[in-house]
Amino acid sequence: MSCGRPEKIAHGLYTNEQSDDKLAFTFQRTATYSCESGYELNINPAQKATLTCLATGMWDALAPLCRPVSCGPPSSITNGHYTGTVFTYGQEVSYACALGHEMTVRLGCLKPNYSQFEYILYQFFMFVYS
Repeated sequence: MSCGRPEKIAHGLYTNEQSDDKLAFTFQRTATYSCESGYELNINPAQKATLTCLATGMWDALAPLCRPVSCGPPSSITNGHYTGTVFTYGQEVSYACALGHEMTVRLGCLKPNYSQFEYILYQFFMFVYS
């Protein structure tokens, strides 16, 4: 009995997704999900990363979801602050300096599974001394 193709998920895929083999999703066969770079599996009790085709023609669990990797909040800077509230893959924060200093920097969480923000120079640092 075939379970049919597993559910497609945003920012993810499963093994055998490209298979035309009719036996690929039959009884006791599995489909294992993974996420694109910058995303991680989000699994609740009704979901699994690896689904197994049951004799009933149903998968044994729901497909997981892929969520952006969390980078955590960025570091504070002396004589300045950051603007931004979402600290996940693909998001940016902007830093601004206190009076007497001027700079523009954007920080982005670019690499998966990083706990710190990776710095990207958006404009050259410019310090203004009064």
